[in-house]
Amino acid sequence: MGAFSKAVALAVLTGSLAGLSAGCGSPRQATEQNTVAPTASPPEHRVGDTVTVSEGGRRYNVTLVSVVDPARTASEYASPAAGHRLVAAQFRVTAQTAVDENSNASATMVGSDEQVYTPALEEVAEGTNFAHGSVRLQPGTSLVGWVPFSVPGQARAARVRWNPGAGRSARGAEWTVNTTTPPSPGPSPAGTPTGQGPSPAASPTAAAPVTDPEATVIGYFDAINNRDFRRAWELGGKNTASSYSSFADGFATTEWAGAEILDLSGDPGGGVVTARLTTLETDGTSKVFQGEYTVRNGVISDFRVHRVS
Repeated sequence: MGAFSKAVALAVLTGSLAGLSAGCGSPRQATEQNTVAPTASPPEHRVGDTVTVSEGGRRYNVTLVSVVDPARTASEYASPAAGHRLVAAQFRVTAQTAVDENSNASATMVGSDEQVYTPALEEVAEGTNFAHGSVRLQPGTSLVGWVPFSVPGQARAARVRWNPGAGRSARGAEWTVNTTTPPSPGPSPAGTPTGQGPSPAASPTAAAPVTDPEATVIGYFDAINNRDFRRAWELGGKNTASSYSSFADGFATTEWAGAEILDLSGDPGGGVVTARLTTLETDGTSKVFQGEYTVRNGVISDFRVHRVS
């Protein structure tokens, strides 16, 4: 799948794919003077976090397990509208009380364009939408399912929400999502086989340097998705392979690589970025990796990544 060298980035044995986040306060009671202290900010949840939601007398836990962008349609006869792609959110629901819910009424996605997207009709190959959206559980039992969304253009998943009871008076959940920008549609340039790039000398002028660690990692994978391997090489690929050609050749079977930022430590000049990576291979399979990317002066200097699934 891609080049992965000395820093334990993906699949070193095959020269594979290279190095591929607080508490909730509540308002204070009014004093005798009838003043109310400001409400504390709600907690920020990330992918992988579990949140307890409730509606009426029902309570259950919801975990946003993962977000796949783009997701694959389950049928060649059903696909999103022209100019759109599918983004799929995977949820795990665990009942505290009996649950009778519908994921297609509860789940929504907010895009980077600040538009709210409701579930799409298409099924995705990653898994089923529970039982056609129906989530019926007895206390102590769990169910995992996928909810797809049809998203236009270059909009990314920014936040995913779950509001029980179709948004009626209830306590819901929201997760922040940080993913790379999907690749632009279209074939590879004429004469350049998929998975290979031009030599460094033949590449266009590189973009302006990036120093922020998070932006560096996102930029690295954006460059890979745009088949700009020289840019990816300069952003850290040179620290994963013995040569530029072996680095570029390592992506021959990788159609897309999406990085989701989970955590960041350090400062704007350098730090460690923890990210989850989802790849889409040319044979239609998908793989998930997670690890740390050490960034120094706008370049990924060390990759410590392992496969999750």
